[in-house]
Amino acid sequence: MGELRHTKVLIAGFGASGRAAARYCARSGARVRVCDDAPTETFAEAVREFADWPVQYRFGATPVEWFTETDLVVASPGIPPAHTGLKAARDVGVPVISEMELALHEAPRPVIAVTGTNGKSTTTSLIGAICGAAGIPVAVGGNLGTPMCDLLTEAASARYWVIEVSSFQLEITPSIHPAIAVLLNVTPDHLDRYPNFQGYVEAKARLLAHLTPADALIWNAEDPVAACLASSCAAVPVPFWSTGTPKEICDREGYGACWNDGRVRAVIPSHMVHEWDWRRTALIGTHNRENMLAAGLAAAIAGAPATIIAGSAREFSGLPHRCRLVREWRGVRFFDDSKGTNVGAVVKSLQGFAEQVVLIAGGLDKGTGYSALLPVAREKVRCAVLLGQAREQMKAAMADVTETALAATMSEAVRMAAAHARPGDVVLLSPACASFDMYRNYAERGDDFIRCVMEL
Repeated sequence: MGELRHTKVLIAGFGASGRAAARYCARSGARVRVCDDAPTETFAEAVREFADWPVQYRFGATPVEWFTETDLVVASPGIPPAHTGLKAARDVGVPVISEMELALHEAPRPVIAVTGTNGKSTTTSLIGAICGAAGIPVAVGGNLGTPMCDLLTEAASARYWVIEVSSFQLEITPSIHPAIAVLLNVTPDHLDRYPNFQGYVEAKARLLAHLTPADALIWNAEDPVAACLASSCAAVPVPFWSTGTPKEICDREGYGACWNDGRVRAVIPSHMVHEWDWRRTALIGTHNRENMLAAGLAAAIAGAPATIIAGSAREFSGLPHRCRLVREWRGVRFFDDSKGTNVGAVVKSLQGFAEQVVLIAGGLDKGTGYSALLPVAREKVRCAVLLGQAREQMKAAMADVTETALAATMSEAVRMAAAHARPGDVVLLSPACASFDMYRNYAERGDDFIRCVMEL
């Protein structure tokens, strides 16, 4: 990539990662241009932030020459690879990279990278919490919410980057090479962007492309796609099992971790054996067992002691909008899982409850279908209250396995769910869809759900 001073850099997409990249490039003396397909009024506040730098802007339609007459394009992960400007840049040999790639180049550090369809943010945050408690300096960010270019000062003193990586980011972060890679699960998602599930799998597999026998790959042994990808990886395999004690871990000297009624036995590549007591934790459900096992293994390999790992995981309360209890009302518990934006996430959340569930779901369809939701819905879901653009499609898919009802607003959905629920039931917002038909993001949707529940 070379020295940025006097380099012509186009920042394509002016969201959080784009603004972080623009700040870093402008401070480094690059000649910065910014473009975004959204209208000018969207970025009034962001433009004021850059008033002291000679940054050029083009909002709305951007001439293709902006993409071809530059030295480097730093693209938002949200821009599809087939975007006319990005394709034109590649056609003339202009590198197209992510903000993450830029940061990794500028502050090389060993990386603990977490990817998967679900659980990335919880696992990444938990790794950071454990390492912090153990006195291991880390910089935590990436797709989690803090752009990596905003962490460059902190990263200079960190022993590890701990980063969440999405499939979109992996498409344009070609040099990523984790010392510790974590592959949580791979289930259908984002098929509105990828031509098929295999295309999505190939994007996830990019995290493993540069791994060597000096690196470690932590992977979910109970996820068939993760297991397939791990089988052809050169890194040291460190599998985990969340549903019981597999005989092969107990009978041989191998690496990995297994869950047995809240007690965990882990063997890490240094041949150190850890025992963690996680019988009482704030995180519920099989999916959180997976997150905890992956985080514990990553922190152990990074040098965290067993006592710190056990204690930190027990105390970790989770992240907002990820299967968190909102309140109990008339004997019914209401949970906010607005981050459950795909079918796989909803299945895991439902499996985490022994109670019957009134499910609130729906939003912007992601093209994956809902067939994988039906077996657990037949068993667990008393009623599905559906809203948003996908509600009719979800009703058609679910009508044969559970009662369904349609709502126009979140407030109506919460009132209908409360009316269907019986004492001892759970009302769960876990949408299986994106939020952009009704909300700016999943957090705004979750906040609206919480407000509506508290108004009951």
